[in-house]
Amino acid sequence: MMPMEKQNDSLKERFLANLPYKMIAFIIAFALWFFVLNTIEPMANRDVGALLQVRNAHSLLGLAEPIHLANYEELIHQNIYVTVRGTQRNIDALNIEAYIDLSQAYILYSAGGTTRLSVGVNVVGNFDDVHRMPDSVSPSTVVLHLDRIISRHVDVEFYWYGDVEYGFILIEEQATHYPPTLILTGPSEAINRIDRLVVEADMNGRYNHLLLENYRPRAVDADGNYVAVPAYVEFSSYVHIYVPVYQLGVVRFNDVSYTDPAPGFGVLRASLTQRYFNVFGSADAIYNLSPLYFETLQLHDRSTSFSQSFIVNNYLPSGIYLVDRMNYRTTVNIEIEPIQTRTFTINREDVTVTGLTAVSNILTEQVNVTIAALESVMAGIVSPAASIDLTWFGYGQHQINLNIDIPPRAQIVGVPPSLTVVIGDLPAYDDPYEYPPPYEPDDDEPYEDYEYEYEETDN
Repeated sequence: MMPMEKQNDSLKERFLANLPYKMIAFIIAFALWFFVLNTIEPMANRDVGALLQVRNAHSLLGLAEPIHLANYEELIHQNIYVTVRGTQRNIDALNIEAYIDLSQAYILYSAGGTTRLSVGVNVVGNFDDVHRMPDSVSPSTVVLHLDRIISRHVDVEFYWYGDVEYGFILIEEQATHYPPTLILTGPSEAINRIDRLVVEADMNGRYNHLLLENYRPRAVDADGNYVAVPAYVEFSSYVHIYVPVYQLGVVRFNDVSYTDPAPGFGVLRASLTQRYFNVFGSADAIYNLSPLYFETLQLHDRSTSFSQSFIVNNYLPSGIYLVDRMNYRTTVNIEIEPIQTRTFTINREDVTVTGLTAVSNILTEQVNVTIAALESVMAGIVSPAASIDLTWFGYGQHQINLNIDIPPRAQIVGVPPSLTVVIGDLPAYDDPYEYPPPYEPDDDEPYEDYEYEYEETDN
């Protein structure tokens, strides 16, 4: 075996042998490799892009005076590009992330109003196989639009439009919305654009109540224009809306009953100033509605006319309400007059005979009739009409009551008078049948006496 020193010397001699030629061969090989590399996979500069990330945006809300990143949506949709040099294969395999970090936002933010701040863009990625060009990030900075977060009370208004179904009514006085104001929390720019919040309800064709719960109202600016409310604006609560819709109906009050007034006086009439009232209520309450009564008026010692009012609400059934809240009374007018008596003489020729079936003769020449009536009624009685009805009477002499035609507010004092009437034998109508004349024998014709024979039989 060859000693180790001799072996090392042999390798050294071989390495140094023809060294200049070996160096030339290495340079030629490297040049060939570089030429092949640039011919098959050439090196090139490329821009690689990625969407910008906004990291730790929540830290803005943790400040003593919280702020809002107003252009957050704009930023996260912005592309950031970085220029690199390498082969297409290596560039395609490149993954980068572009971001801004707001964890130190309290250092950037200057208090007091909306602020625009520029921050640098960070880019990270697997740049091992490509060369990142100097100052190659574009854009290298982005502008943050920062806005103070404020809270403000805003009024809530409620409106409805459209007509409810025919036969139904919307009661405005009972319509409610709660709460009347809301606290809005969000960027000052968005909050200050809002003048009031509006709730609108479509009542067209409705026949039942409207109930809206957890409703988010719309926003209106000072000019009355609707403005969009961003999703990041917080409401202190939701709005609850109630709009009652009832069925319409009509209630009727019957005539007022009353007792007799003072002796010698009577009631001419009792009239209501208003008998019918428009009402509303549930469908069942309207369906079961019937005419209503007031209590009986006590007229014991009254001798003059008077009026008495009734509050209609006190007589309405449960669940029934007046449509016109201002028209809630009706008045009964009681007209009281003294009672007068007067005696009238009725002659037999003034009596009308009805139901006549035969010739009749009134034997009573005249009768007196005493009538009691209210003063105004008595003034209209000049001569009462009188009649008798012979429909159910046969031949002979009869005592028949006299019918006196008097007004409703009058009455006959005592027993009604009667007449003595004789109904004769002759019929009072034309007989439609023709009878032969009575037989009259000729004086020249001999008279023959006929004898009739009767055959007796045993009974």
